[in-house]
Amino acid sequence: MLTLTDVKTALRIDSDVDNVLLNRYMQSAESYMRGAIDDYDELRAESAETEQNSFNAKADIVELAIVTELYEHRVSGSDKQAPFTPIISRMLTQLQYTARKVSKDG
Repeated sequence: MLTLTDVKTALRIDSDVDNVLLNRYMQSAESYMRGAIDDYDELRAESAETEQNSFNAKADIVELAIVTELYEHRVSGSDKQAPFTPIISRMLTQLQYTARKVSKDG
């Protein structure tokens, strides 16, 4: 799971001024992932139990990318969010494919 420290390190943020905002972005990213990927919580739990932990590593990167996108492209007074970058979209698709494959094999 992504932590506030992880996010602040990646974004090179030293102050605590944006902590509330960053926490909201982290919650939004996690919520988005839950809605976009079937059995997200179960896949996270299963991945944590394996030695490779690859699903969790990929999911953390996508969540961090979403938080970064939200933070770096925030626009005051606008409810409209630009679409995710192609790399975020591709990584989400990859995780969705993993979820479908696991549920078929499961």
